[in-house]
Amino acid sequence: MNFSQKNIFVTFLFILFIPSLALSKEENFDLWLNNLKNEAIDRGISKEIAIKTINKIEILPNILKEDRQQSEFIDNFTDYITRNISNRKVRIGKNLLKDHKKLLNNVEKQFGVPARYLIAFWGIETNFGNYTGNYLVINSLATLAFDPRRSNFFRNELLSAIKIIDQKHTSFDKYKGSWAGASGQMQFMPSTFLEYAIDYSNDGKKDIWSNLPDSFASAANYLSQIGWEKDYIWGREVKLPKEFDYYDAQLGTSKTVNHWKIKGVKKANNTNLPKSNIMGSIILPSGKDGPAFLVYKNFEKIMQWNRSIFYALTVGYLSDRIINISQMDIRYLKERKLSVKNILEVQKKLNFLGYGNLNEDGIMGTNTKHAIRLFQKQNKLPADGYANKKTVDFIKLSSKSYINRNIE
Repeated sequence: MNFSQKNIFVTFLFILFIPSLALSKEENFDLWLNNLKNEAIDRGISKEIAIKTINKIEILPNILKEDRQQSEFIDNFTDYITRNISNRKVRIGKNLLKDHKKLLNNVEKQFGVPARYLIAFWGIETNFGNYTGNYLVINSLATLAFDPRRSNFFRNELLSAIKIIDQKHTSFDKYKGSWAGASGQMQFMPSTFLEYAIDYSNDGKKDIWSNLPDSFASAANYLSQIGWEKDYIWGREVKLPKEFDYYDAQLGTSKTVNHWKIKGVKKANNTNLPKSNIMGSIILPSGKDGPAFLVYKNFEKIMQWNRSIFYALTVGYLSDRIINISQMDIRYLKERKLSVKNILEVQKKLNFLGYGNLNEDGIMGTNTKHAIRLFQKQNKLPADGYANKKTVDFIKLSSKSYINRNIE
């Protein structure tokens, strides 16, 4: 094989194994759509619906902007809860609890999920159905599935969405939701719909978009199936003693209520915790100077709905407000904002100091909080995992001192 023949052979292999680089964007998309059709049919979706639906798909560039956008400042707990809960929302929630009392009681009896939680999820997800999203779900999911960043996840959701249309629960043009593909009164992703949605009204359709019986029952079925404990609450606000070891305040540390009681933890109104062997964790969403919560197994179930401590606390708090049992007044919550730039700097310096191998992404995730907690503990600061000004300044100073020592 001469030099020219080798070049031709290499070029052939390059085109064969990397088609996305050899084809135009439009040709590559057409090939991707054709493969999607075949996979949909292989999954049992009717050929007619697969072809009809996929032929309508359009890529929406603004979806990728939504997926990529990063605000200058990250949300802290104060921002999050005050944005999602207002006195008006609480009043509406109370009224809706009364308006749908019979339906909600029936759902609660069957699935074991108290009505106040369903109202709270409804309020947080779609403002009680007032905003369920205006994006065509198929187009949203196709855009995210074609994009390489999280293609596997969204491809599965896209195929699940096409299956929902094939089962005649909705149609291409009526299937609308958020930019990320969640839809309905309770914002179900397609795969969640297929596994947990219920035709509670017995009309032949699982309608989570305009049918409240189906919406409430589907949400309750989901929570019940993932292990909701009907006889227990999500958690409660508590007060911590002055000598409390803040290193223990994390979801990964679970102890009995009796243990926390012996440690001096009390209810928010300063009365004693009940005697109980139920397991619970102390969490401090705003650090040691903010509110403290003792959360139980149902809190973890709320987090399976949305993997965010802020989200789960907000749902729990709204559910309490709806039945007038919350002690916390969010009007007095105050927190310092941290910019993405500040978090990136903290992550870089923690990596430099040897506190883990953190992704330097500007996101205050679990690993970053754990690294901060370790730094605080080693440097005899309150180890609450919270990046307050004192901790951030100390991290910067320690990094600078380390550099100066090594230069000398």
